[in-house]
Amino acid sequence: MARDVFISYSSKDKPTADAACAKLEERGIRCWIAPRDILPGADWSSSIIDAINGARAMVLVFSANANASQQIKREVERVVHKGIPIIPLRIENVAPENSLEYFISTPHWLDAFSPPLEHHLAYLADVIRHILEGIAVPAPPPPPPPPWWRDRRGAVAGAALLAGAWQPTRYPGAPGLGSNGSANRIAATLTITRGGTYALAYDLHETRL
Repeated sequence: MARDVFISYSSKDKPTADAACAKLEERGIRCWIAPRDILPGADWSSSIIDAINGARAMVLVFSANANASQQIKREVERVVHKGIPIIPLRIENVAPENSLEYFISTPHWLDAFSPPLEHHLAYLADVIRHILEGIAVPAPPPPPPPPWWRDRRGAVAGAALLAGAWQPTRYPGAPGLGSNGSANRIAATLTITRGGTYALAYDLHETRL
């Protein structure tokens, strides 16, 4: 059965290839991936050729392992011969060897070696969808903020809430008040380093009502 995308990968990169397949199929893009889609007892090479002939695009999970794979070189060569677009998903910061570079000099390189992988797979699905529909490929989205930045934003919000956490009332002995009818107010200080770590300190002050 014809599929939208043929996924080519080294067996050593199977977890990433499976994740890419799952994301694409989650978006309604039909994928062919070995060994899942090779029928029991079927000839492996013939199954590969049939899958390529029925595909509309190839996703190449590119890495040092893929660079060294003769099987991937044959698959890429066949896809180029058929005029099928190739979208290399580069999961390691390596350059293709000459034999592969000749075939995959393409504007659709997707660098996915910086985490999180999910961010890159979502964009891969967008690119594939645009290619299948024959419309311009969207620009890559900005990278998500690193975990320390997300934590910092939460700390800033928490500090703001903490700094304003006081409820003055006008009678002595009420919760949060001093014995003379003063209100307890918390003053928070947030210190953030360039490396993203932070420290939160606060002091308790009395305010006359």
